[in-house]
Amino acid sequence: MIGPNFHDDFYIHGGTFESFIKVINEGVLTKGMTPFKGILKPDQIRNLAFYIYSLRGTPVENPKEPQGQKVDETGNFIDGEGATDAPVQPEEPAEPTPQ
Repeated sequence: MIGPNFHDDFYIHGGTFESFIKVINEGVLTKGMTPFKGILKPDQIRNLAFYIYSLRGTPVENPKEPQGQKVDETGNFIDGEGATDAPVQPEEPAEPTPQ
């Protein structure tokens, strides 16, 4: 029960592939998540982000309550669709990931 539920339509830092890359790279120090840039190779970070991205909409037993803000089908925040009272900061566009 540590961490958010990636199976629903609510995300704290955004539900796009790029937002997952950013969070994995930079971490979320206020929540105890270590930045993995420099620890994982870029292709490992992309693979992890893809795995997290692929979880959305898949069934899970006893899911956590929604956290954050609702996202659309592309993973972008929908204004005014919050699941919690916690403030959600909009994602800044991520720089393209080198291939």
